[in-house]
Amino acid sequence: MPVDTATDFMGILSSQCAPVANVTNFQKLAYAQLAGLQSAAGLVPWLQFGEFLWWYFSSKQNVPVGFASYTSPISVGIADPHGFTTGDRVIVSGVQGMTSANGTWTITVTDSTHFTLDGSSANDAWVIGSGTVSGGSMAYYDAATTAAAQSTLGRAVFPFTCQDDDPAVNGGADAAFLANQLKAHVDAIRQAVLAAYPNAKFELLYPDDVNHGTCYKNAQNPYPQGGRLNAAVNLPAGWKQQATSGFDRLKVEALSWGATYRNLDLAINAITFSSSRTVAWPLASVAYMVPWFNGGCPWKTEYQLAATLGTALINFWAYDHLALMSWPLPFPDPARRSLFAG
Repeated sequence: MPVDTATDFMGILSSQCAPVANVTNFQKLAYAQLAGLQSAAGLVPWLQFGEFLWWYFSSKQNVPVGFASYTSPISVGIADPHGFTTGDRVIVSGVQGMTSANGTWTITVTDSTHFTLDGSSANDAWVIGSGTVSGGSMAYYDAATTAAAQSTLGRAVFPFTCQDDDPAVNGGADAAFLANQLKAHVDAIRQAVLAAYPNAKFELLYPDDVNHGTCYKNAQNPYPQGGRLNAAVNLPAGWKQQATSGFDRLKVEALSWGATYRNLDLAINAITFSSSRTVAWPLASVAYMVPWFNGGCPWKTEYQLAATLGTALINFWAYDHLALMSWPLPFPDPARRSLFAG
């Protein structure tokens, strides 16, 4: 199935790009041209590998629940044909009343618009109009990736159907294959740039929310963010340490934790990501991007936390938001508060 990805502008979606030869070759040219423009201006070329690398949505994202039975197992229905297959995994989120339906489930298809959640038990009546379903297929099944899997694994990639699928299936070989495809794509672009501009520098923009190891949502924003599969596929093993990454800087962002979900515990996890969860980057080569949008966004707290920890570079996304919100400057002084209390 085709898979779309968010652009975060006016609800516009774009096609998810796979790291395959035609995309790699196009991006080699684009990156080399950007490096050339910077070099011609007397600058050291600094180039970022960012959002086009993230494999993170399934083909059906946040489809409204149209029916949920008070039965065991719970039967879920949606308005249009779902296209799911028995054995697929889906994420159900935002269901009210029958909250036991929320989570990541293997399903049994009962007809074109209904399926049951294997092993589920109803705990209350469903609140009509609440809940969404995400699933269908991830963006791993284009012809080029399929051929590469056949060559590398000797078989097709496991049929992953949602961002919270278990990456340990087949001993983790499928998730590792996908991660290596991503790394090889970036390495080829980086090496093409270095061949023309040996002094070029490179930055990885890593989204801790999109790739968070635990699929997260809350009552105010019942849209699944992150998941086990995303965390495994979008962070190749070589990127976990600077020495094997090929990057000069790791920039961590988790814009939704503070600006959308308002969860400072998760924001702290993102700020400390570079030195936790098997990741080991020196602070001197780490940057953090603070979300600077939505009324009430706790940007000052995130800035203070990042600064107090000694993060080498703190960026904000984005300046026009500051102007629109009329937030006052200067920045708060992190030296005037303790890092954490309680």
